[in-house]
Amino acid sequence: MRNQWNVATVPAADASSLPALVLSFDDRKYLFNCGEGTQRQLLSQGIAMRKIQNIFMSWGWDSHSGLPGLLLSLHDANGLPPISLHGPQGLVQYLVSLRAGQQRAWRYSSPAPFDVVEYGDDPQVYEDGNIRVLPRRATPDHDRRATPPQDRNLYNIATSVWTGRFLQEDAESGQWRPYLKRKRETECVPLEEADDGEPSLLQKRAFGKYMQGTEVPRVQQRKAAISYWVQARELPGKFDVAKAKALGVMKGPLYGELQRGKDVTLPSGQIVTPGHVMGKPRKSAPLILLHCPSVEYISSLIREDHVWPVNDLKTSTIVIHCCPDSVMQDVRYSSWARSLGDHHLSASPDHVPDEVVNVKAANLLGDLAHLLPGVVERLTPDTKPRVTPEWMTGCLIRGQLLSTWPELKIQRAPPLIDTRGETYRRLLEEHRTELILPSEAPSLSVCTLGTGSAGPSSYRNVAATLVRASDGTGFLLDCGEATIGQMRRLLGDDYELVLRQLRLVFISHMHADHHLGLVGLIREWLRNNQYNEARLVICCPLKLARAVGEYTVLDDEALLSRIDFSYSSNLTEANNLTAQYAAAANLRQISAVATPHSEGALCVRFDLVDGTSFAYSGDTRPLPEFAALAKGVTLLIHEATLEDAKLDEAVKKRHSTLAEAMAIAIQAGAQTTVLTHISQRYPKFPIVSPLQAETMAKASMVVAHDGLCLKTSDIPKYASIMPTLQRFWTAVDKLQQSGALEKEEEEVVEPQET
Repeated sequence: MRNQWNVATVPAADASSLPALVLSFDDRKYLFNCGEGTQRQLLSQGIAMRKIQNIFMSWGWDSHSGLPGLLLSLHDANGLPPISLHGPQGLVQYLVSLRAGQQRAWRYSSPAPFDVVEYGDDPQVYEDGNIRVLPRRATPDHDRRATPPQDRNLYNIATSVWTGRFLQEDAESGQWRPYLKRKRETECVPLEEADDGEPSLLQKRAFGKYMQGTEVPRVQQRKAAISYWVQARELPGKFDVAKAKALGVMKGPLYGELQRGKDVTLPSGQIVTPGHVMGKPRKSAPLILLHCPSVEYISSLIREDHVWPVNDLKTSTIVIHCCPDSVMQDVRYSSWARSLGDHHLSASPDHVPDEVVNVKAANLLGDLAHLLPGVVERLTPDTKPRVTPEWMTGCLIRGQLLSTWPELKIQRAPPLIDTRGETYRRLLEEHRTELILPSEAPSLSVCTLGTGSAGPSSYRNVAATLVRASDGTGFLLDCGEATIGQMRRLLGDDYELVLRQLRLVFISHMHADHHLGLVGLIREWLRNNQYNEARLVICCPLKLARAVGEYTVLDDEALLSRIDFSYSSNLTEANNLTAQYAAAANLRQISAVATPHSEGALCVRFDLVDGTSFAYSGDTRPLPEFAALAKGVTLLIHEATLEDAKLDEAVKKRHSTLAEAMAIAIQAGAQTTVLTHISQRYPKFPIVSPLQAETMAKASMVVAHDGLCLKTSDIPKYASIMPTLQRFWTAVDKLQQSGALEKEEEEVVEPQET
């Protein structure tokens, strides 16, 4: 049985401020913390997600913001596997706030168990055949409120978001049961007894009432932080064959019975117990995750009425500190924490070096920077070691492997090595192109923060595109999970300025890959604009605005104090956006057309007061109405999800192929075009024919990758090297298929130990 901790993420510019760790056994995995981007990091490190059955969260947005994306990736044709979520009170409210656009209602006839465990004043112990988890709850000094009771109706809505099974309370018995399905005109039976197993229109309407149209109670939650003491279950000792033979136990099935902890009776009548033949039980040292958001939580965390078991083993306890430096420097915290173990690792953003988390995407940018010097820039993070308290052993590192049995092992993160060899480097040199960009002129600029479709990959994050006017006014088009991390990493020193100048966010539709990063963006926007009076307009579907409002109960009621919501459904009406909002964003007009991609999906055009304009397709089939709307725009951003050979799939999923997107751009007469929302099956470059590449060069069209930042005046020059990029990636693909090209950059399988 394995008992290994994988460090999936650590605090970084492009990651959550809380680490995510995976504890692996042969039969299942346990995830601790699930901030934005966790799913992408698990994928990039090759950590399989299918065996994750328990997720433990500590506190706040940084511990649960990646949860919906991860749960969506765990879905298959039958729904979710059995899963339990554990965390502070408020977790249920968060899941409820996701119901619009997330529900899997009436899709699964036999949903697997889905449970949500919220830790109140006396957190319950979690135990199974692998581990024992002791949660410890801490609250700030000023919060003396009693923990509110859990609302059963909210709980059922939260679970039904992922199972499609909503429970109602029986007025007579008080029992909770599924909504009834009408079998005959005068008879109702529970859903599971229905003959076809499919919910009726009656049940769909009742379910939809709660999932979409009804405001739910907003229960004010205490801001609690949960720390975890985790220990693998004791394993039986080694079976002593010599002792068994000496006692007369014959080799065979009796050996197995004894190893399984059962007594056996010999032919002589003698009873042999496991204690006669089994060695000393094997125990694993615990690992402790301490979460203390600020010094206000210290008194509650170290209280004497809650004591964790003492480690009586020779193996050291690993203690991971998820706290700011101010907490670790507090003598109350440091003296108490040091008593828990003697191997302390800091997971504080104040201490952990800011290393690039999405390594493969960064390496791709490096290759493009070599191909196109002066146009694409490499990422240059600040990875200098930082000072930690003297009692710390070191810092947690992404990719580390931690083990507490049979002895303490902390294996360094595997170094990245380039195994592609001279062939790849020669191709880079052969296709290197020097571009002289035109001198700066007033124009729009575009930065593709996320260019992938459906879900994230190692190379492409989900949908988000930043457009800036010549005066710096910013517009964000869609906001998939971890968009704020992409902004911090890709914009570098300009990040804070860009956030201060961001004036409008547009969410094209309710699919999760287009909006799960919105709350994280709002939080960061407010932090960076706390010393001015700026306001942010968010143009989105009504359901999403309501969901964000419901989430503020968990975070900060003032979260939306400077946010102006404008419902995107209004954009197809004559009044478009209110004059007040338009003026705030230096807009002359916003206009839109509906697209049949999904409920409420829109294609939109923005006309600025300086005379420039840009249009965004969102997700759509090629739409002549949008081509007319986008006539003559300075910049067109259009989805190009699939290759031309996948037309049937594009029609089925209501997306566009590359050729269809190019045709719309030509029909619209767009001055420049960026093609984005690329299927993750094309991680570096989509399938482009030589003729299409030549057309792109002539029509000022470019295929986007994450981190492509250009002025519209630079796009024609960049488009001119589309044929070069097409030849380069085609050559790479052919050489890889033939085996003549070594594997791409990958992590060493066996890490070095320290």
